[in-house]
Amino acid sequence: IYLSQLNQIGAQVEFANNEIHTSALLKTGTFDFIIIEAPIKEVKGYQLLGQIQKTLKLQSVLVPKVIFIMSSPDTNYREKILSIGGDAIINKPYQIIELKKILESLL
Repeated sequence: IYLSQLNQIGAQVEFANNEIHTSALLKTGTFDFIIIEAPIKEVKGYQLLGQIQKTLKLQSVLVPKVIFIMSSPDTNYREKILSIGGDAIINKPYQIIELKKILESLL
């Protein structure tokens, strides 16, 4: 569903469904944004964010803006995500216009 929503607003999208695919994808190009649905099954979102940051720093690449999509009301989890480098959180359910506004504000 995220892919179709992002395509609707004109974004070019690459999709990774796990941390291994994410790591491989990051080695192939540069990105303006990374959108993470958190928490995800294999790893907590903040752990994935740490792995992304580490991978990109090893490549001497600027870390893209990171947006988390989540439905968790856990304020500690949300604060941890933002404190380690998450740039924005959007709550589920959301409207595509909300995601578009966040993307535009981070450019």
